[in-house]
Amino acid sequence: MATSAVTRRFLTVWSQAVAVLATAVMYVALAVAAVLILHIALVVLDANGANPIVTAVRRLADKLVGPFAQLFTPQDAKQQVAINYGLAAAVYLAAGGAVSRGIRLLGGRLVR
Repeated sequence: MATSAVTRRFLTVWSQAVAVLATAVMYVALAVAAVLILHIALVVLDANGANPIVTAVRRLADKLVGPFAQLFTPQDAKQQVAINYGLAAAVYLAAGGAVSRGIRLLGGRLVR
C-alpha cells in the first residue's frame, strides 16, 4: 500500500516537473521571438536609433538572430531586417514548440 502511494506521488511530481519544463521552454522561445519582432517593428517604423530602449532591443536582437542575420540581402535595409529577423523568429517559435512537445511526450512515456 505505501509503495503505491509513493509511486503515485512520484508520478504526480514528475508530471508537474515535465509540464513546468515544457512550459518554460515555450516561454523562452516566445520571449526571443518577441524581441526579434519588436526589433522589426522598430526598424520598419524608423524608431530613433539614439534612444536607449531602441539600442537595447537592437543589441539583443542582433545577438539572437544568429545565422539568419545575412541570409537574404535585398537592397532595402528594412526588407532585409523584416525577412531575416522574421524568419529567425518563426524558427525560434517552431523549434520551441517542437522541443516543448517533445519534452511532454518523453516525460509522459517515462511515467508509463
